[in-house]
Amino acid sequence: LGGGGAEAVREALHRVLAGAHIRLREENRPKLARLAVLLLRKLQALAAASPPRLGETAPLAAALRSIAAQAPLEVAQACIDRLLAARA
Repeated sequence: LGGGGAEAVREALHRVLAGAHIRLREENRPKLARLAVLLLRKLQALAAASPPRLGETAPLAAALRSIAAQAPLEVAQACIDRLLAARA
């Protein structure tokens, strides 16, 4: 998800989400949760950059919201685990 601009990131995430939709396979829930963690890590890195790169967060946040709508419990647990790990 580095480089290529926001539109390229948006398109790449759209393709990944379409291929991993839970309607295709129930087994995609853990994959989506893992992707949510990766997106959360990237959002954290963008926010922590000096200066913060908040302009690049929109497609990542939109994808994270989409994933959370499909697999809310798995994504919530993955995000909680990630945030707790970051605190430690």
